[in-house]
Amino acid sequence: MTEAVQNFDFSLLNGIQELLQCSFMDKLMPAVSLIGGGYIWCIFGVLFLFFKSLRFNGIRLITAFTVTVLLTEFVIKPLFLRERPFMLNEDFILLVSQPYGSSFPSAHSSSSFAAAVQFFGLNKKSGIAAIFCAALVAFSRLYLYVHFPTDVLAGTLIGIIMGVAVFITTDRIRKRITDKKQVTV
Repeated sequence: MTEAVQNFDFSLLNGIQELLQCSFMDKLMPAVSLIGGGYIWCIFGVLFLFFKSLRFNGIRLITAFTVTVLLTEFVIKPLFLRERPFMLNEDFILLVSQPYGSSFPSAHSSSSFAAAVQFFGLNKKSGIAAIFCAALVAFSRLYLYVHFPTDVLAGTLIGIIMGVAVFITTDRIRKRITDKKQVTV
């Protein structure tokens, strides 16, 4: 990344710390990051599988989450190999275990937004709540100093794009399957 982008990123990260750092946030943000990093989305996906009316949505949610994690972790991150903020500012004391892998893009942000898109496609009210949760997860990565703002922004955009792509693709597949069943009956 260019020096100007990195300076901008650090100014936002340091501003978050100056404005919001407190013991309450120091306890809340690691929990948000841990739960929202995948557990909550996977739990919903698996729970949906147990209900016939939600099974397709469970498959869709798990697919969007998995495809997005694979894309960010194994395709995009190895291309950029960006160091994480705490590695460049060694004075910062981490509140979480040191994450592995490169910083760009944020997989927490991408997978959370990909999952949130599935909720939004299912139901607008639950979708708004899921988008709020995904945004909170993304913000937690900034507060915890493990991602730069541009990492989170890129992760968010990737998640939304992948979420929409999975939603549209699974709808088309479902329609084809439904159409074939109607023809054979």
